[in-house]
Amino acid sequence: MYGLAGMCLVVLIGPSLYFFVRGWTGIRRDRQFAAVAQRVPGKVIGNKWRLRLKLGGRPVEAVDYSILEFVTIEGVSTQTVSRAPHQAEPGTEVEVEYDPSDPASARPVGTFHPYKWDVGLGLLGIAVGVFCSVFVLANLL
Repeated sequence: MYGLAGMCLVVLIGPSLYFFVRGWTGIRRDRQFAAVAQRVPGKVIGNKWRLRLKLGGRPVEAVDYSILEFVTIEGVSTQTVSRAPHQAEPGTEVEVEYDPSDPASARPVGTFHPYKWDVGLGLLGIAVGVFCSVFVLANLL
């Protein structure tokens, strides 16, 4: 029975901690980006599919990212693929935010990665794992 409690901890809490940490660091990275980002008008000039996840060398999910064209505050014309998933028709006018030290790290204003889902699912998995372990251990006593 102690093995079952340990299995609950390893199987549920281990992956849940991974998702929680991944989500939390993603949220922090997005906040840091937003703190230094400059906003300028831009345009979507195309779309590019990127693979998000590979299992055994096979793509699992392809996501559409916009190719953005904009002029930085310093006057440098830039074309780059959005750092966040964004789907828009070519020719669409968008407001772009970019890091002045790295204009290639741009994204349309209002786009984000779904890190909050990772944090929420991680916390849910941790709670279920702890509950499962406590329930198994309580039945042993």
